[in-house]
Amino acid sequence: MRNETRCIQNVFAISAEEIFSVVASRLFLSFYTSC
Repeated sequence: MRNETRCIQNVFAISAEEIFSVVASRLFLSFYTSC
């Protein structure tokens, strides 16, 4: 159980970082294109 929870937490953390990077890149691109 502990190993499974760790794997789930790692996957969730990676997905969160990927989503954050994508959102940040989109916001930057939108702001750059608007200017």
